[in-house]
Amino acid sequence: MGKKLTLIGTSHISDVKDRVKEEIIKINPQVVAIELDQERYEEIISNKQPSQLPGEINEILAGLFGRRVRDDFRGAIEGAKEVGAKIELIDKNMREIINEIFGILQEFYPEIKEEKAIKTFQDRVKADPDRYRKIISIDSSVGNLSKIREKSGVDSERWNRYEESLGPYTQKIKEVWEGREEYMAPKIRELAEEYDNIVVITGAAHVSNLENKLEGLSIECVFIT
Repeated sequence: MGKKLTLIGTSHISDVKDRVKEEIIKINPQVVAIELDQERYEEIISNKQPSQLPGEINEILAGLFGRRVRDDFRGAIEGAKEVGAKIELIDKNMREIINEIFGILQEFYPEIKEEKAIKTFQDRVKADPDRYRKIISIDSSVGNLSKIREKSGVDSERWNRYEESLGPYTQKIKEVWEGREEYMAPKIRELAEEYDNIVVITGAAHVSNLENKLEGLSIECVFIT
């Protein structure tokens, strides 16, 4: 039997725990590699609220639908334990990533603070929850920006002006964020050299880039959003 690598792309704000768990049990891998670092993993297994900006934002969005954030990862952890698979944490430390991003932003906006950014976002969601419910969907979880724009009701010209207004730091931030995939891909390759049956659980928006960076491996992609 040849090597088997399954990339499962998930939504961090959907009620998918049981589906992720069932998929892992069906595949019965030796290893489940999860898009987490140690800090986020410990928050999940101890049922603590997210303490980093992306997790806090996802928690706000999940609340719009009466859901719990990170249920995809809970399902992955439970599934791995059910089949006796080893759990590997393959993502960068999120606190370091956020500090790097805010360092870039503060070059242009010295007054910007993480706490203020979260509060501003929370206030906007509370002010118009229906708009955010309309935008958040499977399309957003797979990173389809054109469909997000379409659902948001923002016309192309206004959207383009918005992207231009983001300034020269936008590419720097994108490089930091995508650096997570540069970090995860070698870890997945190392696991593929050691084990024959591996499942990787990651946000659906990371799947395409990871698949490209893992060229040469036999990969099956599954989306549970």
